[in-house]
Formats: sequence, C-alpha cells, structure tokens
Amino acid sequence: MRVAIDAELPKTRHRWCKWHVLRKAKESLGQAYSKNSAFKRELHELLDHLVGVEEFETRWAEIVTGNGLGDNDFLTRAYENREMWAKPYFTDTFCAGMTSTQRSESANHVLKTYIPRSAPMHLFVSQFDRLVTDRIADEGREEHATKQVNYLLRAGVPIERHATIVYTRNLFERFYKELFLSGSFLCVSHEEENKFIVTYARPPSSAVGRREYVVRSDETKMNYWCVCKSFEHSGIPCRHVLKVLVHVGVAELPSGMIKKRWTVSARDGATCIIPGYGEAASSGADAASMHGMLHAAAMELVGMGTTSRQAFELAVDYISNAKAALSAMTVDDPNQGLFDAQNMPVEGTEKLLFDASVAAPPRMTNGSNALGTTPSSTMNLFIHTASMKPLKHVLDSVEDFATVHRFELAQLAAPFNINTYPVVT
Repeated sequence: MRVAIDAELPKTRHRWCKWHVLRKAKESLGQAYSKNSAFKRELHELLDHLVGVEEFETRWAEIVTGNGLGDNDFLTRAYENREMWAKPYFTDTFCAGMTSTQRSESANHVLKTYIPRSAPMHLFVSQFDRLVTDRIADEGREEHATKQVNYLLRAGVPIERHATIVYTRNLFERFYKELFLSGSFLCVSHEEENKFIVTYARPPSSAVGRREYVVRSDETKMNYWCVCKSFEHSGIPCRHVLKVLVHVGVAELPSGMIKKRWTVSARDGATCIIPGYGEAASSGADAASMHGMLHAAAMELVGMGTTSRQAFELAVDYISNAKAALSAMTVDDPNQGLFDAQNMPVEGTEKLLFDASVAAPPRMTNGSNALGTTPSSTMNLFIHTASMKPLKHVLDSVEDFATVHRFELAQLAAPFNINTYPVVT
C-alpha cells in the first residue's frame, strides 16, 4: 500500500492507525505491556503528550532501555517506522485531531446498524435513504441546539464570549477546555518582535512534555504559530496561543485562528470548485487525475441536485446539455484539447445557472418531501448514474428503482426528451 500511495498519490500523507499499532504491541510484548506495567504507562504518556521530534526520540530510548526491551523486535520495527504512526512526525498535517481510523470505522458501524449483511438491492436503497434521513435529522437537531443554548461564561475573558458566537456547541466545549488549561501558564513578551514565551506557572510532575513554548505571530496579528502545532493538527487554538491572546488583550479570536469547518457558518458560501483544475489545465493532466477531479465535481452536483425536485430537474438538464456538448466535440489531439470544452457554446446555457433559493431543501414528512417527490437517495443514484454512464444505460439501470418507489419513469426521461419508454406502475 505504501508503494502504491507514494506512486499514485504523492501529495497524500499516509499514516498508520495508532490503535492498531498499540494492539500489535499488546500481542507482541506480553507481560511487559500488562495493565499495570511501568512501560505501558510511560509509553502512553509519551504518545499522548505533544512533544517534539528530538524529545520523542530521546524519551523513547530512555523508556526502552530502562525497561530492558532494547532487543525487542517489535519495538525495533516500530521505531524504524516511527514517522508512520508517532504524532510528532505529522503534527503539521490537519487531521481534525484524529490519529486512528475511527472515522471510517464509525461509518462502517452506522451502516451495519441499518443494512443487513445480505440485504437485497431494493432493501439497501430504502434503508440507506432512511440512514441519510436520520443523519440529516440529527444534524438539524444539533444545529437547533447550538442556536438555542445559553452559554455560561466561566473564564471571564473577552475571547470566550466571541467563541460562543463563532463555534458550534460541541466545539465550544473543546475550545473552553483549552482556554481553561491556559490558566496554568505564564506569558512573557520576547525582545524579538511578535514572539512570546509561554511557560508553566508550576512545573508539572510528568517527565514528558516541554517546559517552554514559543509562540509567534505575523505583522497583522491575525495568525499565530506555536511550537506544539496543535492548531495545525486539530484546527483548534492551543492553550499556549490562547494564553498569548489573553496576555495581549485581544477581544476577538483572530480570523486566521478560526477553522471554518468548526463554526456555525461552516456551510455558508459553499461553491462548486474543482480542486486542482487550474494546475491540471496548464500542465496537462493524465486520465486518472482528470477522472478524480470530474468525479469530485460530479459528487458535489449530486449533493446539490437532491435538495429538492427543482434542483433535481435542473441537475438532469445540466447533465443532458453537458453530454450534448461533449458528443458534438471533435478534438484532433486529445491531450491538447482536453480543457477546451469549457469555451464551446452550448444551447440552453441559461438553464445551467443554479439558483440556491429554488433548490432550498423542503421539509421531510414520513420519508418523502413536501413536494411528494421520490426519496432523495433515488434521485441521488439517478443523477450519479446519469453523470457516469451513457443515456440508454441510465434508463435501464433506474427502471427497477422506479418500480420500487412507485413513480413514473417517464418523469425521469422527460428532461432528456425521450418519450418512447413505457410508464412503470
């Protein structure tokens, strides 16, 4: 896997799951990794604290040697591959604070609770639609709870009040934890401009971890960088940066220290952008890269096209016009003309504009929306299929789903100007 990822996805950060590494340690070390062993306590203390690369390597040698495990094959291999699983080696990569495969494992668990192992296709579609509906409802409840909650300001500093406006309910609690822990530090301005030294007010009893943290800022005071790199890894300002902000008397969190994905306005201003398109168009991308970019854009179109019936019909029209333009396109040199299609005039261009107000998601009632249309998962599947297959294959593939959801196939075929297919009842 490592060789394949390095060859095909050179900009991807490949890391091992920390949970699986520790499980392997339990299997390989035996009694040395027992519940109450000093080695296990010292190892977890090292892995859980944010430490630098040099400190990690020094402390690792002390722990292994001190417990007489210097010749252990597993620990030797783990240290040789430490850049694949130890946190100090990828703190500069945003991982939303995750160091394991918990995200995918959680998604698998949720899917299995809705869909039996040997479920037929029609049951899979209906249950998946139920899953999506429940997740949307859960997210709606969280959004409502965030809007209705009355926060108790416990730290008594201006940035705490601003955080209640910016962050969602759950993220504010994580922010407050860091703000509370910042009270354990002292901050001193360095003689060098835009540099601060943050130290413990009372040195901790633990032998692991820094005693001094250096925080820097840019000239605009909108961005701060700490040596612990917690913000780069999790997207939440660390306790050391928060101590500096309180020290200099900042009333609001700087814009550079707010990760939009954690805020109440995470969905605002969402636009359809194909990542890497400009670079690919100028340098000439291969087929795999173009397939990836188009697939990402198609999935975003699927999400937008299933918010309402109007959006669904508009998305189908869009796909139909795009197919017509590509079918009429003639290119002598495929590599040179790959990115010229966007300049070709297409009939009905005015139909391709997307109006967010028209596609506002309707309220859900008993599994169907207020317009009485088909479940969103069926429209989702139809749009995705239409974007990836020839038209005649699209109609064949959705016939069974039209039967299950009891709506007329002619309605699906109408945007494509096809009237020869029989009505399914």
